[in-house]
Amino acid sequence: MKKYLFLAFALVAGVLAFTSCKKDKDKEVNPLVGTWKATVDRGWSMIYYTLEVDETNYTFTDKNNVDTRIEKGTYELNQEECTGVLHQKTVTIIDEHGNQTSPYEEDIRFKYEIKDNTLTITIGLDWERPQVFTLTKQ
Repeated sequence: MKKYLFLAFALVAGVLAFTSCKKDKDKEVNPLVGTWKATVDRGWSMIYYTLEVDETNYTFTDKNNVDTRIEKGTYELNQEECTGVLHQKTVTIIDEHGNQTSPYEEDIRFKYEIKDNTLTITIGLDWERPQVFTLTKQ
């Protein structure tokens, strides 16, 4: 009996020795990382949007025939709910008078949806009229 008990124990120990355990949870891939662009024809003016996103920072550029507005900051993402918060830090406006950069502290809630290479992002969920942008991954 001891012999069978020892063999059973050895078999279980051998199986456990070759079973790997994950120490780190697989890191989720952030679907927003990359460069996203859109062009909108307003009739009187073309507007060019560019959203550049890395793991923690974003830059949103809004360029038209009068000026360019560049917003920079950090963000938090809730991938389960497809929502997040932009922590806007600076706004730079470039126009015929030159550059003007201002600190701009505001937290802005957003939601997003990605289908194929198209991102639809609704910014300002707390605003009376949230802004909706549809951009294509570059």
